[in-house]
Amino acid sequence: MLRGKAPNTPTPAAAQASVPAADFPDAVPALAACAAFARGESRFTGIGHLRIKESDRIDALVAVLRGAGVDAAGEPDALVVRGGAPAASDVVRTLRTRNDHRIAMTAGLLALSVPAVLIENPGCVAKSYPGFWRDLDALAVRTPAGRTRMEANA
Repeated sequence: MLRGKAPNTPTPAAAQASVPAADFPDAVPALAACAAFARGESRFTGIGHLRIKESDRIDALVAVLRGAGVDAAGEPDALVVRGGAPAASDVVRTLRTRNDHRIAMTAGLLALSVPAVLIENPGCVAKSYPGFWRDLDALAVRTPAGRTRMEANA
């Protein structure tokens, strides 16, 4: 498990988007993580084929976004993300990856700004990007004490 720690949630700066994503479905999970912090409703359409990947990625994205406190919904051929600031919680949230590398990477992006997050089975990213957690940690904001927002828990 990886634990994400964020001292606060950023103010949303981006605006909603409507994205016909049939030609770049592998980007949808990362874009959905970005949409979680954009004001308004973002829609990713033409992505029904994401339901037959390593997991039903539309369903998995809805679950991981909701787990992080973001309003999201799946449609047969689309993902809808109602962004802004994720709902605050004092409870540690576990984001389930479903053993899907792209869902785990999405959870990692969310954990940069959502406090008290545990990511289930982070090692599944090795399928496509073995150095993902190292690289994400290199991008993480560091506190004055030199700690990052991401720490590994075995």
